[in-house]
Amino acid sequence: MPRSASSPKRPTRTDLLRRSGRRDQAHDAYRRTLDLARTEPGQRVLHDRLAESVPAGPAEAGRANGARRRA
Repeated sequence: MPRSASSPKRPTRTDLLRRSGRRDQAHDAYRRTLDLARTEPGQRVLHDRLAESVPAGPAEAGRANGARRRA
């Protein structure tokens, strides 16, 4: 039986990825979840979250991993 976006597991996992700072994985998960979303309100929320979870560039990734900026 294929997973669907109506199952609470997929959106919950996706949101946990975003909250834990795993932006690359969250972005991919939001894209997959959006493809499965059946309702327009759900699609809108997922589309907004997808836009917010754009993967970090190399400079941002270093800071996210604990690198400090030089003053």
